[in-house]
Amino acid sequence: MNWYYFTTAKGTIVPVDINEIKNMLKNTLESLGIQVQGGQ
Repeated sequence: MNWYYFTTAKGTIVPVDINEIKNMLKNTLESLGIQVQGGQ
């Protein structure tokens, strides 16, 4: 089974790059001094 992540914006369906979101979250946490383990 494949999962497809998407959101709706202004009435259209927009695909979401889950790896981009994970990287943004990791960078944000690290900027707060929180070390993140794992990843790909």
